[in-house]
Amino acid sequence: MMFTIEEADDYFELHLKYDFWKSLDQQTKNAALQCAENDIKNFLALECIDETSVFAYCAVLEQAIYLAEYFDVLNSPRELKAESVDGVGKKSYAARNRSLIAPRAALYLDRLYMPARWNRG
Repeated sequence: MMFTIEEADDYFELHLKYDFWKSLDQQTKNAALQCAENDIKNFLALECIDETSVFAYCAVLEQAIYLAEYFDVLNSPRELKAESVDGVGKKSYAARNRSLIAPRAALYLDRLYMPARWNRG
């Protein structure tokens, strides 16, 4: 694993979610960091993350706090929105309200791998 709990504790010290992070037990923090690192590696299709990149560092930590707070919501089955029984039947499900990647992590990932921009200066 790339990140330690101590590094994460330091990062979240001046974060709005500091009290939430501080309330988590060590096992949950460790699991959140491991899952977040795997999520970011999978999202970027990389085998390893550049530990020296501030954007990758922040993306993983933002993903960790997001997972710790919303893991159950992100992994719950989608809610049944409607069901019809005329003949064969039909079901429709509500869309997920949350992205699997934390919004703040996505901002850092955008900075890390910005799409090419064309300028006709």
